[in-house]
Amino acid sequence: MKINKINTSLLQLNMKSLTKALICGTMMLGMLSCEDDLMLEPENNITQNSFYTTELQIQQALSGVYSAMVNASSRGGYDVNFYLLASEVRSNNFNAISQNGNRDYYAINRFQDTSSTDEMEILWEDAYQQISYANTLLVRIDAVPFTNPATKEQYRSEARFLRSYAYFELMRSFGKVPLIDKPVSPEEAAKIPRTDLATLYNFITSEIEASVAGLKDVYDAANKGRITKSAAHAMLGRIYLTGSGYPLNNGSYVAKAKDHLFAVIQGKGSS
Repeated sequence: MKINKINTSLLQLNMKSLTKALICGTMMLGMLSCEDDLMLEPENNITQNSFYTTELQIQQALSGVYSAMVNASSRGGYDVNFYLLASEVRSNNFNAISQNGNRDYYAINRFQDTSSTDEMEILWEDAYQQISYANTLLVRIDAVPFTNPATKEQYRSEARFLRSYAYFELMRSFGKVPLIDKPVSPEEAAKIPRTDLATLYNFITSEIEASVAGLKDVYDAANKGRITKSAAHAMLGRIYLTGSGYPLNNGSYVAKAKDHLFAVIQGKGSS
């Protein structure tokens, strides 16, 4: 009888321990489950992981690549930054006068601008922002399903053109610049050295050459201003002519410039 009582007591003790273990285990699983439920992406925040997943989002991202040319600068975009401040202001056509004030264009006109000159920093940031947007789109677009493959190729071609255009303007203003053709972190970007001009020219010309086939000849009124085949030919003509002179002095570029500019004259891909 005593042995039976002992066995019964042990069984009851084991049952209590097992019950406690099951309760603790259930609570632990519940806590883990709750934690998983709480680790959600904010629905009002767009991230790279939640974006670039549909055809519409790729279209919106491409609009962002275009918009980097006009809305980031405090003075109006590429037309002012690159064609006025970084080009005309440096020439003899521009006479900068500053009275009782510090104006960036005054320093730029006298080649006294430095890395702390705001306007030069802005145009650098504008161009690399456009490059960054294009890099991300080009990396993500392949995985996105499109109803029409030609539309996907058009978007890809526009992004490649715009990235190359940004590099061309950077080269005209700064000479050798870092070549970044994929998404990188700020820490990685800071370690990328300047790229020699021959490599930069080869990159941007090959990118635009490859984009011509995917671009449209014309667009409807709602899409006026998008890159056309004619625009790509014209830009290639300009890039090759620039590269044929100082400092690259690549004589073979002259014939290539003629071919592309003749394509524009013939109206190939005109808008």
